[in-house]
Amino acid sequence: MTIIRDMVVDDAEGIAEVARLSWFYTYSHIFSEEQIIATTSRNYNPEFLARLAYPSERTRMFVAEDNGRVVGFAQVGEKNYWDPEKHDPHKAELSRIYIHPQFMRRGIGRMLLDAVEGWVRDKGLGSYELVVHKDNTVGRSFYSKNGLAEEGEPDGDGHLLMRKRVD
Repeated sequence: MTIIRDMVVDDAEGIAEVARLSWFYTYSHIFSEEQIIATTSRNYNPEFLARLAYPSERTRMFVAEDNGRVVGFAQVGEKNYWDPEKHDPHKAELSRIYIHPQFMRRGIGRMLLDAVEGWVRDKGLGSYELVVHKDNTVGRSFYSKNGLAEEGEPDGDGHLLMRKRVD
């Protein structure tokens, strides 16, 4: 049985593994193996992830757990919560959501989005946005099926903005 809960420090290794496997599954046709390894090693190392285990007013990390195993995760927060110069407490941003490839298409992503959208509603923000690579067909399909709409054209790095109202 899969449950959604707040991240705890002991989840960091499982999240790192889900991120690595998900990146290879999702991005292997976009980025080289070396780029994926470098990105996941930098952005999903367990020491960094452990710091996200403490919910704050600005951000929240949710974990999907199935029989004691981390099988997915999602992070939502106020837009640019980590950057004092760009922080916007009036906007919400889904900064990461990944599901272990063996657990995709079981409703776990939707369960994580439900938790994310509950956080957005509780904060009174009304909508959230995310950025997805234009060639990330897995992500774009998932987001579209779950009510997010693309806005505008890809930027110079190939990223598209998507948004959903949740009020």
